[in-house]
Amino acid sequence: MKFTAWIKALAGRSRGDHTVAPDTETPVTQTPEEETQSEVGGLDFAAAIRAHQAWKGRLLAVVEGQSQEVPVSADVSRDDLCVLGRWLHGPGSQAFQGEPLLDTVRTTHARFHLLAGAVLRAVEENRIQDARQLLTTDYQRASVQVQGKLAELFLHATGAERTSS
Repeated sequence: MKFTAWIKALAGRSRGDHTVAPDTETPVTQTPEEETQSEVGGLDFAAAIRAHQAWKGRLLAVVEGQSQEVPVSADVSRDDLCVLGRWLHGPGSQAFQGEPLLDTVRTTHARFHLLAGAVLRAVEENRIQDARQLLTTDYQRASVQVQGKLAELFLHATGAERTSS
């Protein structure tokens, strides 16, 4: 799947258009021009989206006891420790000052991290079934939403044509 189609599909999905939902298992290919254009305002949007997509696999491995990684729920719950979070609370606020969509991205990103932390907290408390339930419901919705809103911000910032809703 081409990068521009992927990013538009993510944006469409966040607006509730599931007919354009991207297959996150399909590798995203970028032309050389698109590789340089996925960075706006000091953030590589494609990398930030992929990093947040990767969290589901990381969390699932922890829930299933198949991970060597032991993320701490209190740290994961913070929305200002990852690359996107640092950008949203710093350079992104300056680059997109006054843009209401940035506030939406910041809010959805914070919710994503709170729910990822809740999954880990359930594991820490040995409530594995609760962790699985969170992972497939509230966390999943928050994950799709943060990816989509970030894609929308990218499309807005680049003036790219959005998918029709």
